[in-house]
Amino acid sequence: MADLPDDGTLFGIPSLDVYRHRWKTYCTANKIPYISPYELRHTFVSVVKKLPEGEVKALVGHSKNMDTFGVYGHALEGEDQQVAIRINSLFVDLLKKHHIDIKE
Repeated sequence: MADLPDDGTLFGIPSLDVYRHRWKTYCTANKIPYISPYELRHTFVSVVKKLPEGEVKALVGHSKNMDTFGVYGHALEGEDQQVAIRINSLFVDLLKKHHIDIKE
């Protein structure tokens, strides 16, 4: 094991570029439109706005003092409602494709 990095880890943490490339590859392979991790995070928080804010904060790693819905929860207001419906439909279709039981 002389070839291990100085920190002793066997598997490193992928860089942001590696993560994005893998996500783009996943989207292409599953025939879903690419949405950046940034957009996906905002969309996720917007879709789960009906959950208690404390639960959402835990899911996205926010502190108790962070205004999660104020910062991330704006995408579903007004005309963006149709976008949210289409995105939700994509998630539903993807989950069904992988035989994951969901309640619509």
